[in-house]
Amino acid sequence: KNGVVVPEPNQMQFAGHTMEDWDDTKPDSFYKTVPTFTVIKSSDGTPDRWLSITTSAYEDKDREIISTKAIARAVALGDQTGQRGPLRFWHVPGLDIGDCDFQAQGGPGGRFLIEGGTFRSKAFATLGQTLADQGYQMSPGFVHQRDQPRHGVYDDIVIFERSTVPNGRAANHYTTLTAKEDKVLTPEKAAEYRTKAKDNPEALALLDT
Repeated sequence: KNGVVVPEPNQMQFAGHTMEDWDDTKPDSFYKTVPTFTVIKSSDGTPDRWLSITTSAYEDKDREIISTKAIARAVALGDQTGQRGPLRFWHVPGLDIGDCDFQAQGGPGGRFLIEGGTFRSKAFATLGQTLADQGYQMSPGFVHQRDQPRHGVYDDIVIFERSTVPNGRAANHYTTLTAKEDKVLTPEKAAEYRTKAKDNPEALALLDT
């Protein structure tokens, strides 16, 4: 799609399973063990890619849901405008390590927003691999109308970024609602970034820009 060669959504592999393997008969424990961020190393000189399940239409810890309708609208808007936004570290503006060039709706009942893209350099691909290896989760940054959510359900959102966040900091199995996130570079976030980007001068330089 749009010149980007990616697997069909239902054939994308996570934890040895394709999306076709994921159905409503699986227990919650199955979904909790599936990584939501992975790095695809290039073997032909093209930029390394990332692939993620950025959000899902499952109720989160705060009893809120990004609906399948919202996911469909987000994908349609990205296709229409070509604007999907960056891949960030923990929702901090400026700590952009990649860009999104692919979105699709997949999984059982279309409950998953699948996204992919490239890293901005090999150094950021290395950082991305570190984050993936340590089980980082995904979290979308989005805006919404004042009447959202309705009864705990978001039906219309505009995604302007997605972020890798430490394991356990997401509100549901796949994401956290970033309207509740502190988007400034707190000491905690800076320390976490420095730890993950150690021995990676190019990635560390983002903190000084």
